[in-house]
Amino acid sequence: MATTTCISPDAPAASSIGRRLRDRVQEMLNRRALARMSSLDDHMLRDMGLTGDDVRYARNLPLSVDAGVELHRISLTRRSNM
Repeated sequence: MATTTCISPDAPAASSIGRRLRDRVQEMLNRRALARMSSLDDHMLRDMGLTGDDVRYARNLPLSVDAGVELHRISLTRRSNM
């Protein structure tokens, strides 16, 4: 017995909207974590390969940029240069 699956023509649009929503929620969570990082002392930031200036830089990035990804890139670059 063969089964058929009916896929709504709106399915790709719905999945695209779902991905965009998930991405925006993740960016919001990253921004909240970034706000908490602002209260860390220099020693704790240094352990992560970051500085206070890095955190301030990331906080000033436009919302269209994922600040968490940018901080991760900065940290990796700094640690690879050590």
